[in-house]
Amino acid sequence: MDPDNSSERPHDFAEFWNRTIDESSRFGLDASLIEDPLRSNDEAVVYKVALNSLGRIIVGGWYAVPRETGVFPALMLLPAYSNHPNMGVRTWAEQGIACLWLSIRGHSFGDSITPGFPGYLCYNVWDRESYIYRGAFCDAVNGVKFLLEREEVDTGKIVVSGSSQGGALTLVTSALMSGRILGAAADVPFLTNIQESVRLSSSYPYNEIPDFIRKYPEREQAIWETLRYFDVDNFAKDIQCPVLMAVGMKDDICPTPPILSMADKISGSLDIRQYENAAHEAGTAYLHTVQKVRWIKEMFGMSA
Repeated sequence: MDPDNSSERPHDFAEFWNRTIDESSRFGLDASLIEDPLRSNDEAVVYKVALNSLGRIIVGGWYAVPRETGVFPALMLLPAYSNHPNMGVRTWAEQGIACLWLSIRGHSFGDSITPGFPGYLCYNVWDRESYIYRGAFCDAVNGVKFLLEREEVDTGKIVVSGSSQGGALTLVTSALMSGRILGAAADVPFLTNIQESVRLSSSYPYNEIPDFIRKYPEREQAIWETLRYFDVDNFAKDIQCPVLMAVGMKDDICPTPPILSMADKISGSLDIRQYENAAHEAGTAYLHTVQKVRWIKEMFGMSA
C-alpha cells in the first residue's frame, strides 16, 4: 500500500481541475432562495438555498443576511464529514455578515447522491472522473460563485471556513477560487497527505481506505492514483490568501505531521495555532473558536 510518488502532484493536475470547474459551470447555478420565517428574526433573514453543481446535482444549505439594507462581507461555512448545516448562519448575520452554510453532496438537503457514512470517502475512489470529491469540491466552489452573484455581498470580502473535511474544502476552494477569497480559516484539515495520514491514523474516516483495499486489492493502484488529484497537499501552492489554521498535536483522526508538511507549501500568509493537548477538537474548542471569530472579523475590517 505504498506505491512510489503516491502523493505527488500529477502533471495534468491543473488541466484536470480547470476542465472540471468548466464542466461544473456548464449549466449555471440556477440558484433559488426560499425565505424561512420560522428561522428568521428581527435582525436576520434566513433562506433555504439550492443551487446546481457538477453533474446537475442540486446542493444547498442555509443562507442568512442582515435584515437591514446594505452590502456586507460574506462567510461560507463548509461541513465536517457527515455533518449537516445549522443555524450558525443567523448568528453571523446578526453581526452584519452574510453567511452561507453549504451542504455538499451526500450531506443532506435532498441531493441524489447518498453514499452514507462510512462509505463516503471511498465512493468511486478508483476513478477520478466519478469520485465523490470531484463533485464535492465543485459544490464548494459553486457556493463561492453563489455569493459572488449576490447584490448584498461585498465580493471583495469573502472568507471561507470549516473544520476537518470542512477544513479541506476550505483550502481547496481557496486554491480553485484564488483571487476571489479574502481569507481561509481551516481547522484540522482532512484529505491532507492522504497516504501518510492513512498510515498514521488508527481512526475513521481514514480507515475506510485500507478497509476498501482489503476488500478490493486489485484496485489499490487506481485508488492511490485517484487520490493524488484530491490531496490538499497538491492544492497548497495555489492558495494565495491569508490562512488561519488550527491543529491538535494529539489528533488521531487527522494526524498533525502531514498537515504541517502541507502548510509549509501554502503561498499565502499562514497563521497556524498548535494546541499541544488537543486532539481533533482543536478547531472547534472554545479557545480557538474565539480566536477564529476575531480573525474573521479582522479580515473584514470589523471590530471583534
